[in-house]
Amino acid sequence: MIAGVLYTLLLVALLDLPRWQKVVRGVTATAVALLALPLLPGWSLNVVEKIQAKAAADARPLIGMERDRGRS
Repeated sequence: MIAGVLYTLLLVALLDLPRWQKVVRGVTATAVALLALPLLPGWSLNVVEKIQAKAAADARPLIGMERDRGRS
């Protein structure tokens, strides 16, 4: 997330805009980042489990596990 904010601030700095617009856009990007910092961990508590559940519904193994384990 920090890299995204820094990239946004760099982009704002490099745009050909009046100084006041750069300041407004930079402050807005920083404010959004500061607000997102405490919110993102709460929104992504079970993200891995949710992705696994969706992926596992249609998942099929490529090879049989019992055949693969017999090789070792």
